[in-house]
Amino acid sequence: MNFMTLALSLLLPGSLDSNNLLPLYRAEHATIMNGAEANNCTDPVLLCVLFAIRNAENGRAGIEFGVLHPRAVDKPNSLRVQAGWAAATVSKNHKRWLDSKENIDFITFLGNRYCPVGADNDPTGLNQHWIGNVRKFTERNMRAYFGHKKNTRYRWSTAREMTK
Repeated sequence: MNFMTLALSLLLPGSLDSNNLLPLYRAEHATIMNGAEANNCTDPVLLCVLFAIRNAENGRAGIEFGVLHPRAVDKPNSLRVQAGWAAATVSKNHKRWLDSKENIDFITFLGNRYCPVGADNDPTGLNQHWIGNVRKFTERNMRAYFGHKKNTRYRWSTAREMTK
């Protein structure tokens, strides 16, 4: 459990359990958890981000998490493949974010890499909504995961704050 997760659980104690996300992701929960566990994305906050990406991307079969790498698109068992690639991206970028000591929060840092505004593969400009959507879904997932009240709000720390 990282510092951010520990602080959240101490401030607003609830039930720490990924099964709390089951009602939100019933049909996909086990497969996404499998991809998360295989790619070291098991921190509760990072799990909530991973599941939020599934909501924000809402991709068709074969691109469920919006991962467009040729080795991840339209593969057999695509949800598991996509979840694994997304989980690895979340996990690796969380470490990069902490190492960066930047004055931005993790979801913004991740969004700038995962779904950059102005990317060639975004001709209609939908990427501009990614950070806000992932943040909204992550906070919903965190309320479920931690058993927090529906109106719970979260303050997102910057990498600089996390590494002081």
